[in-house]
Amino acid sequence: MSLQDNKHSKAFEEEVATFLKRYDTIEVVEVLLADMNGIFRMKQGGIGLLHRIAKGSFVLSSSVSYMTTTGETAACTFEEFGADPDRPCVAIPSTLTIVPWAKRPTAQVVVRMLETDDTPWFTDPYGILASVNDRLYARGLIPVVAMEYEFYLFEKGGPPLKTVAPLNGMVRSDGINYMSAEIQADFAPILNEIEQACHVQNIPVDTILCEYGEGQFEVNLHHGNDVLKACSDALLLKRVIKNVALKHDLLASFMAKPQATQSGSGLHAHVSLLNKAGDNVFGLEDGEQTLSHAVGGILATMHGATAVF
Repeated sequence: MSLQDNKHSKAFEEEVATFLKRYDTIEVVEVLLADMNGIFRMKQGGIGLLHRIAKGSFVLSSSVSYMTTTGETAACTFEEFGADPDRPCVAIPSTLTIVPWAKRPTAQVVVRMLETDDTPWFTDPYGILASVNDRLYARGLIPVVAMEYEFYLFEKGGPPLKTVAPLNGMVRSDGINYMSAEIQADFAPILNEIEQACHVQNIPVDTILCEYGEGQFEVNLHHGNDVLKACSDALLLKRVIKNVALKHDLLASFMAKPQATQSGSGLHAHVSLLNKAGDNVFGLEDGEQTLSHAVGGILATMHGATAVF
């Protein structure tokens, strides 16, 4: 079934109508497309954007999905197509929500890119992930995933980067102080606002904690068997954290090693595989061998995946 068929369009039309009835003061719509680097690219406009998406008439330049991390158009775009042709985009269900940190009444929706025949665009991360997911389901396997992000908060300005001092004016805590209740309390204003924004946007936050580095924190998401939603939630969580930090005049960094003398940050993916009976196949009698094959697959593809990760 086409992603842009009447059934899909009708469902999004109904979602838009329900949303605008509840939030009738919306002035701005932010349309987000996740590129293959996990970076949201955005087009902003009025309410009309939502109706264009619902009618299947919203398009973006095809190269937006595979730009460099700094936002440059890849040279292969013109080598392959001779130009930068548009491609249709459709809404991902249940991603239409408000933007709580915006100064004007604002909505956001996440879209994915299609080919002109309505099949997934070749660099569409959701389409690629869905194809892998389908292969697992064909084997009777259900992936269960939970994501967690580590990040630093820095004062605006620099270089050099300067980790943020406690928001309530307490003495800066130097060195490692993992899961410190005092540091957690020091940064409660921003951490609480991150959690509240996630609740508003239906991002399933589980726990928030103080990490090893100075000004370093971790946010965990609940596990679930909808892998597409889990990955979408992870990208949206990153957007929440960065924007709430900016609201407090801070910079949130998800770099692996922003400071040589401090702990590194990572995106941790907790993964298990269930069979149709609901058993974790890695914990069954032959689970060790199954897990070895899974790890072997990761190792075999790691070299090529390094360019993406």
